[in-house]
Parts: sequence; structure tokens; C-alpha cells
Amino acid sequence: MADVVFAAIAINIASEMLVKTLICGVHIVQNANCYSTQGQECMSRLRTEVSTLQAINAAFKSDRVQQRIRDEDSLSYLEVTEILNSLFRDFIGRQCLSADIKAKLLVDSSIDGTLKKLEEEDFPKKASEAQREQSFKFIRRVKEEAAWTFFKKDKSERLVGSIEFWVTKLDRLASWTFPGMFGRSKNKEQAIKEVIEYVNDSRLLPATNFKAQIMAARLQGTPAIPDTTPPKLESKQVKPIERMPPAVSNQSPADPKVKSSFIYRTDIGGAEDRRQWANFSDKNGKKCKAIVEWKDLPGTEWSTLPDKAFTDEIDALVRTLRAAAAKPETFRVLHCFGWYKEPHRFGLVYRLPPGTEHRQCQTLGNILSNPVCKAQLESNLGNRLALAKALAWTMLELHTVGWLHKSFHPDNILLFGERGPDGSVVEFDWSSPYVVGFYSSRSSAAVSGKLNMSAEWRDRIYTHPDRQKVTRPRYQKVHDIYSLGVVLLELGSLDYFATEHNKLEHVDKSAEKLQEVFLERTEGTLKKILGETFCDVAAFCLNGETIPVDDEKKDYDLTCEFRSQVCENLEQIKI
Repeated sequence: MADVVFAAIAINIASEMLVKTLICGVHIVQNANCYSTQGQECMSRLRTEVSTLQAINAAFKSDRVQQRIRDEDSLSYLEVTEILNSLFRDFIGRQCLSADIKAKLLVDSSIDGTLKKLEEEDFPKKASEAQREQSFKFIRRVKEEAAWTFFKKDKSERLVGSIEFWVTKLDRLASWTFPGMFGRSKNKEQAIKEVIEYVNDSRLLPATNFKAQIMAARLQGTPAIPDTTPPKLESKQVKPIERMPPAVSNQSPADPKVKSSFIYRTDIGGAEDRRQWANFSDKNGKKCKAIVEWKDLPGTEWSTLPDKAFTDEIDALVRTLRAAAAKPETFRVLHCFGWYKEPHRFGLVYRLPPGTEHRQCQTLGNILSNPVCKAQLESNLGNRLALAKALAWTMLELHTVGWLHKSFHPDNILLFGERGPDGSVVEFDWSSPYVVGFYSSRSSAAVSGKLNMSAEWRDRIYTHPDRQKVTRPRYQKVHDIYSLGVVLLELGSLDYFATEHNKLEHVDKSAEKLQEVFLERTEGTLKKILGETFCDVAAFCLNGETIPVDDEKKDYDLTCEFRSQVCENLEQIKI
């Protein structure tokens, strides 16, 4: 059976289950007098969940969804809709006061016939074993989360809370699978129209709609939630603070191949000193501490374009960062106040995360270069795993909305922490990194290479071999994923590759040979320290192949595969 046929049948069966479930849901929210006082107290909570299920069911009927949905994701939808049907029927059984109404609703909402048909046709086994396993990993993880969430709750609260929980997870699954199917048109107006029509629904699908806000911002359209603050700032609003002493100091390298950029590293700027603390004043004069990220003005590739093309690109980046930072638990990025221009550069001004104004901040590159900081990762494998998970999920969320980072490496990852009781060691929050360095980022549909990287050693380490060729392909998600693979290898082995020692050892190697070295380390050191699953995750990232230009299906499948093979696999690791 062809994949499209299988997935379409599965999603239609999931829709059939939702229709049966909504028989219960709609009756509950429209007939409060039929339910116990305890049940009536839950009506407003359940009304929201019913609306969300109606919206998801409508999405299931979209031709694009039925054509694009993967087998393993359709199986996940089947499993979740079956669980929700059981929960709503359980609510009817416990809270409905009329025996006759209860009996009729339970008959009308029964999915026993559907399940029997699935069993007779052995339908799930028509998917491959690998596809079933990928779906199972997601369901198992969510079930474990549900068990902990409702531990020690009373029966009534556990039931209503479980309905809310599983509807939220269904919305989250939709936010990973639906957005990538739309907004891919080269025609900007058409792409924005698709996002608004198929992805955005602020009332019904919160997680999916949030992605639509970001997609609209990336496409330089108008977000559904208007942003009235102009992206362009006045230079007088930003007062840079004198730079901090070096975070890490290395001696000058003897080999001329190694540049002196390794001599001086700043706390938030890393090797290139690209960031600086500042005091920021808004239009009302309210002041706060901020971070300025300096960017060189664009080079010759912009020379034939009007200034507006450049400012539009930066404005779109600011709007996107603002939209994404609204949910830092999903997108680990900083809110951007805006940008301002100096004679030979411009600065993006970031707001600090809540509660971190008096905390220490370092780049991951600094931490991996500092024995004292690195000791926290060395002594606790859980810290390494927490950071790896956060970085992987962040990259997934970026790619889900078609946002490529294009410069992913340890000096573009910030961690905040505070000094311990004795004041000697900074204890970092490893589960809450923030990804910065978006000066090279773009939407996946944008022209590649607008803000080119230099050919520095550090850039070579984290750059996919195909992007180092004379005729390089357009930047793609797989190139970001390769960069993540290198970072995961560094994190697992606690070896920062952008050091004098590593450069002296590997600077003459070709990009392909360097990739081989990374894969060998993955199979060797990494497997011994963090186990086979972590090793497989890093290898998946490092082995990615550039896909044909404009192959939307492969691009979409890669994002879904990344979620299964990287994010979900990392979640399976128990320390």
C-alpha cells in the first residue's frame, strides 16, 4: 500500500474517531442541566477542548494534510484520538444524570466498530516496524508525562485534567505536522494566504496558531497579533557598557595558521566579541539591562539592491524574534527590542529573560573552554542531556516554521546561571539555553547567502561539507542539523573543537575528512560516555545529505524525521 494511501486512510479513521468523540463533547457543553454539579463546574474548561477538537478534525479533511501526513504521524493521531474518545465517554458515564441519555450517548460515540475493523484488517501492521516504533515512542513519552502530571489527583480532576492534557498534546502534534505543509509558495502573498487560511486559528489551536504568528513574521507579512513597536531604534536609546574582562584567556598560538581570535573571549560574545552588555531605554524612558549583538553591514551581494531590501530583512528578523520569544519554553530565543545602525555595523538589542538581570551569562563555547564550568557537565550526565534536548527541540521548532539559523555553534548559545552558596562556582540552568546569532538566519524560502559566513576555522567546523564546495547548494535545514550534530558531539565528549589544539590537529583536513573524524568520534568516545541512543542521534545529524532544491516533500519529511530520530530519541534516554 502506498504511503499516501495508508496515511490518508489512517487520518480519515482518526477523523471518524474524533466525530464520535465530539458527540459526547458537544452534548456536554450544550446541555449542562444533564450533568452533576461537579460536572457542570468543568463546562467552561471542556468547551475550549471541544472547540480545539473541532478545529483539528476540520484540518484532517484538508487535501494537503491527507497528501503530506506521514504514516507514523497518522498512527500517533489514531492513538491519541482513541484515548480522547475513552476519556470523554468516561466523563459521560460518571457525570451524566439521565440513564437514558447516558446509554444513547455511549452507543452513538462508540468506536468499537472502527477498532474491530482495524483489527480485522491488521491495519497498523501495514506501516513498517520502524514507523510503528517512531509513533510508539511519542505515545509512550506522553503517557509517562500524563501519569506524573495527574499523580495524587482526585478522580474527577484527573479525568477533566486528562482531557485537557491530551487535547493539548494533540494540538502540539498538529503544530509539528501542519505548519510545514503550508506557506511554502515562492509567491509571498500566496504563502501568507496559506498560513492565515490553514495554520492560523487563534481561538481553536493555540500551539499551531503560535507557529502561524512566526511564519507570518518570517514572510514579512502582518502577524495576526499586530506589533505596533517599530523595529528600528534610535542610537540614543542604547548605551553599551564597557566590556567585561576576558571569560577565557589563551596564550598566543605559535603556529601562524591559528589566528589570534582565541586569545580573547568575552562572556557573552565568545571568540569574536560579537556581543556587549548595554543599558536600554524605551520610548517612555524606562531603562533596563540588555544585550547588543553586533553585525557587520552586508557586503557586495547587497550592492545592487536598494537599502529597503536590507532594512526589510532586518525588520522581519526583529518581528520574528519578538513573536517567537513570547513562548520561551518552545522557542529558546531572546525578545528583540529592535535594531539600530552605526557607520560600519548595526546592532540587534535583546531583552534579558525574566529573572536573569543579576545572573551570570556565558556562551557554551566559554563553558566548554573553562575547566571549572565544564566540571558541572562532566560530573552530571543529566546536565548534558538536558542541554542536548533543549537545543534539539529548539531547532525542530525553528525548522517547523521554515526558519533556518545558518550559524549554529557554541558561541551562539547563551546560558544563564547564578553563583552557588560559596560564591565560587556559577550553577547554570542547563535546560534553558538561549540561541542567538541570528544575523545569518533566513526563512527557508529566502535567497541563500545574503549574509555570508567567513571561511574562518570555527565556521568550517560547524559547516556541512556540501556548503564548503566551490559551487555550494542553497542553505537547507540539513545544514543546520549538521551543525547541531557537531555541537552534540562536543557536548557529549566535552571537547570544544574551536580551540588552538584542535585547529592545529585538523586545520589541513578537507571538509569531508573532518566529517569522517566527527563520525569516528561519535562511534568511539561518545558511545562509551552517553550510550548508543545518543550516539545514533549525533550520527543522524552528521550524516545528513543535501536534498534537491525545491523538493518540498523531502524538506517536510526531513523535519518530521528529525523530530522522530533526534528529539524523541533524546527523550527516551534515561540517566
